[in-house]
Amino acid sequence: MLLGFSDHVPSECVIPVGTVRVLNGAFVDSPITSVTLPSTLVDLPDTAFHECGALAVVKVPSSLTTLETRAFASSEFSRLDHVVILDH
Repeated sequence: MLLGFSDHVPSECVIPVGTVRVLNGAFVDSPITSVTLPSTLVDLPDTAFHECGALAVVKVPSSLTTLETRAFASSEFSRLDHVVILDH
């Protein structure tokens, strides 16, 4: 389970394989521009990426079963053309 990151999050973030869930608010107000979610992730909760103003690309594994409606709440990221579905 990923609880969150420190202030030293790389702009292109790759969540480690083995992570099955990211907690609410794990990336609140993070400066990330891109995130790759691992094939082991099954749940992305509300506010996981709350207020991530620079987030432009999200790479989602086809194995993700739950993507909560407000996972990207108050982020500039709102266009589905920035989502890449990864086939693992």
